[in-house]
Formats: sequence, C-alpha cells, structure tokens
Amino acid sequence: MKRLSLIFLTLFLLPFCSTSITPKKRREIGVIILRDKKAEFSGRNFLIKVGKKRLRITGKVTFTSILPGESYYSIQIGSFSSPDEKKKGIGEFFLKVEKNYLLLHGKYSTRGNALKEIKRIGKGFPIKLWEKGESAIRLSEGKNIHYGERFYIYPGPDIIKIDGKPYRGHFVVTQGARGIKVTEFVGIEDFIKGCYKNLPAFSSPFEALKANAVVLRTLALNKYLNGNLEGKDFKYKGIEGENPLFSRAVEQTKGEVVIYEGKLAYTPFTLSCGGITETGGLPYLPSRKCWDRKWKTIEGVNNHYDPSLNVIEALGIFDIDDEDREVDKATAQKWLWNFSSYISAKKFLPIEEDGKIGFLRALGKTIMEIKPSDTVEPLEYLIDLGIVNEDEIREKELTEGDAASFLYSALDVLGKIKWEKGKVHISNNTILLKNEKVRDVETFRNGKEGLVSAEKIMIIDGETLKFIRDKNGKISAIAENGYSGNGEERIWRKKYSSDSLRKRIQSYLPIEELRDLRVSERTSTGRVSKLSIMEDDHSYSLEGKEIMEALSLPSTWFIIDREYDEDGNISGFFFCGRGEGNGVGMCQLGAIRKAKKGKNYREILSFFYPGTEIRRNYGGISKGKK
Repeated sequence: MKRLSLIFLTLFLLPFCSTSITPKKRREIGVIILRDKKAEFSGRNFLIKVGKKRLRITGKVTFTSILPGESYYSIQIGSFSSPDEKKKGIGEFFLKVEKNYLLLHGKYSTRGNALKEIKRIGKGFPIKLWEKGESAIRLSEGKNIHYGERFYIYPGPDIIKIDGKPYRGHFVVTQGARGIKVTEFVGIEDFIKGCYKNLPAFSSPFEALKANAVVLRTLALNKYLNGNLEGKDFKYKGIEGENPLFSRAVEQTKGEVVIYEGKLAYTPFTLSCGGITETGGLPYLPSRKCWDRKWKTIEGVNNHYDPSLNVIEALGIFDIDDEDREVDKATAQKWLWNFSSYISAKKFLPIEEDGKIGFLRALGKTIMEIKPSDTVEPLEYLIDLGIVNEDEIREKELTEGDAASFLYSALDVLGKIKWEKGKVHISNNTILLKNEKVRDVETFRNGKEGLVSAEKIMIIDGETLKFIRDKNGKISAIAENGYSGNGEERIWRKKYSSDSLRKRIQSYLPIEELRDLRVSERTSTGRVSKLSIMEDDHSYSLEGKEIMEALSLPSTWFIIDREYDEDGNISGFFFCGRGEGNGVGMCQLGAIRKAKKGKNYREILSFFYPGTEIRRNYGGISKGKK
C-alpha cells in the first residue's frame, strides 16, 4: 500500500516537476515582450506562483491591470464576506467577483485627503490605498480570481501562448506604467533565434546569417549585463520570429561572441550603411567602406516653386523674370512664336488683341492647326482640352506666370514634353548622362500628383534618371528616380508638412513655430550630427540619435528640400537620404555582399570589428564597454 501511495504521489507531482526553473548553467536573458492593460496566457500545462501559493493551470488565464484611473490616489476595498456589506453606505462603485468586492473609491488630489476617507469608511474592512502610479493585477482563471502585484509563470513541456503568440521560456507578470508588464526569461540561443526579423527582408547567404547570429548574441548579452535589454534594439518575436535556416546558423555558432581585450565587445549593427559605415567611437568601430558606388547631390537652378514654370524655362521657350509681372502684347507675341516653333506649327499666328483673351485666342488657333477640332471658337476649344478654365478667361490681365502655365498645359496636352531616360555615370565628381556632362539644370522629384520642383536631389552612380532637353538639344532638366536601384544603397525619401513636423519636434523641444531647418554639422562620412530647428528669433538643436527619432527618419545621412506656399513661406519639408540605421558597426547588406564574394563569417566580423576575436562559451560573460 505504501508503495502504491508513493507511485500515486509521484504521478501527482510530475507536472509540477516538469515546470521547474531552467538549470542555472543555461545562459538566460530577460526581455520585455508586452506592455498592456491585459494579456491572455494559454497552454496545456503551466504553473503560476502568486506569493507563496502555487496554482497548476490547464487551459488559459487572463491577467488584467487594475489602475487607479485618473486620480492621484484611489482606495481599494475588498474581500467582503457577503453581498450585504454594500448596504453600509460605502458607494456605488462595487465590482462583484464571487464573494469578493472591489471598490476603487474616489479621486483624491492629495494623500492626506485619501487617508481621511480611509479613516471614515475603514472600520472593520480590509482597505488599501493605491498611490499615484501604482496598480494591482487581477488573474482570472475561469471563476477563480486572484489579486497580486507579481506573478511567476513556469510552463510545462508545451509551448505557451501570450495573446495568441507562442513563446518559450518562463515569465514574470508585474505592474507597469501602462498596466501589466510581461517579461520573458529565455535561453540566449532561443532569444537569438526569435530575432530573425532583425535581418534584411530578403534571402541572405549562410555565412552572413552566421555573422548576424554572433553579432546579435554579443550585443544581447552586452546590453543585458548592462541592465538595458528591453527589446528596443531587437525585433524579438518569439517562436513566430524564428526561421529554420537562421536557427541553424545560431546552432552552428552556439556560444560564440565577439571579444575585445578579454571582454565582450559592443557590436552594434545597421541594416544599410549606404556605402560606408560611421565611426563608433571605439577602436574596433572604425568607418568601413562596403562598396564604391558613388553618389552626388545636385543643386538645381530652379527659379520658381511651380514646376510648370521651371519646365518652360528648361525647354528654352522663354525666361520668366517675375511671374506676377504683366506681359505686353509684343512680348506675348514673341513667346507664342517660340512656342509655335518648338511644336513645329505650320503657321505663326499673330495676337490680335491685348491681354489674356488675345493671347489665348491665338494659342487656341495655333493648337487647332496641329490638332483639328469641330469647335470653331478657340477659347471653348482650350476649355474643352483643359488648358484653361472659364474663371481664368474672365481675368483680362496676362502675367508671365499665366503665359508659362498656359503654354505648359498646351505642351502637356499635345504630348510635346518628352522625358527621356538614361543611366547616370559619376566620375571624378563629374556627372555624365548619355555621355553628356550634367550642369546648370532644373531639378525635380516625383510627388503624389506628378513632378515637384526641388532645390536639390541626390543621385547615385548607375541610377536611371528622367531628363528633358531644351530647344537646342542640351540636357536642361533631370528628375530623381524615386527608388534605390538594387536596394543596397537604400535611397529613401520622406515628406512632412510644416505643421506635422512641428508637432513631432515639440515632443523633443519647446518650440512654438517652425520656420526652417538647417544642417549645422556633418560627420566625416556626410551624416548629419547637428540639426538646427529655427523659430523667428530663436533656434534649438537636435543631435545624433535624437535627429532620427524626432523626425522619424531611417538614418541621419540626408539632404533637406523645402516646399513653399503662394506667399513664399515654407509649407513643407522633403528629406532624401541614404542607408537605414545609424551606420555604426556591421552593415548587414555589406555582410551579404561579402558573403556572396566568398568571405566566411569570421572574415566578415573581422572586417567590421577589426582587432576583435571570436570566442566560444560566451567568452566568460564579462561586461564590455558601450
């Protein structure tokens, strides 16, 4: 009988034994995977520890945060013996949970006022004062309710799911600023496997994957030992973030870390350095060239914000000195004849009346010579083609801007604005396009509604650009491509209205108005290290990583272009840049490039972190410099 009892006891305790904490020899790190007001845990077998109580759970449990609400201090009254207790005039804020009642009572601006209320209602009742920022956690398991401030969860042999997503390891549920905070304690190797999302979103050679595994392992351990690993630098997704090929790379480099002078190295990485990495301030983090594809910024000779006016000038039809200045009949006639010559019209028709109507009538008749119509009236013809609208005709005065706009619309309708395409070649700081030197050109970029005039554009060697020629056959305007060629350089573009950018910056600086942005300093590689934020009579500065965060940009290697409203005020900002990340450490796309050329993972790591070595068994786990 005693033997039978022992067998029964062993079988009963077996599920609890399977949930014991991972052996100490296993390298583990803690990473916060959830910050929310609620989380649902599900699994077939796990153990929850609440204080000294141990609850074996099969199925699912829900953790919910109980916050003090908007008050500075709130009073919780609970654990009543029967529903009759609420007749004692305590209030209407009861939440019934079986035999327990929970009351978050009042909103008190001071702790003293809350304590007075506790004294008034607290005779014989268990009462707790929740201080500002405190919260309680409620665990719901079917009809069973438990309250606490810290819960430990040790899964059994099965995978546990949190809000439907599978994770390994064991967990601690604690209070957080926004509710509950779930921290996963997982083996370092499993953690690295779940960081596959940190890698480029396309296939990588196996040696590049191994290099990434060593870099991620070293950085994770370094940050964890320095007490600041919270998932911010890692796209950790648990089991959902794993990839079989990368997991094999992790297993083949198990325990390998980068060491410098006997300690863990600090191994930052960047998705794309844009061609050259940035100096990291440590002996083993120098600037490294990943590839030699050249790039250049071109400043345009644009005189106007309106792209149609700049195109007209680029074509050489006429120059616009002042777009608001009225045009006399003789000048308008000259421009119309230049237009007729450019489109190879059969006739050079004279302007018979002064002002806008006379110019438009002659323009309509000229177009009719090329594109006949049943409409006899030239003004109606222009309206039908969308070159002009009735409101514009009513205004008799003809300005230089009006004339340019009408001629641009006519050229567009007739299909006479011919953008060609060609590859750029950059050599000795000279830009060649179709074997022709590019200089003194109008510059454009692609907007949502077509071309937009740009003060400057960024181009790379070998990129395909659009361009137009003037009436003499010379390249007179170029437009940026809008993408990064083969993806390695990661040319990116981002636009903000002045108002939306001001609101973003206000989270970092106490600005009231945003008048302009100016690059104050650049690093030796060309990245922006200091950016001036300008108001009318004051300026502020953003530096380093703050620039990327405040402006939400992929990197700090960029140029700034501006957009203007009709009054000449800056209405928006356009950023064009290279790379993704801060550029320090290993360039992941550069690692892929080297792996494709036959370099192994040790050679790749030696290139990006010169002077370091790779050791097994986690290098003894000593703190490195950051």
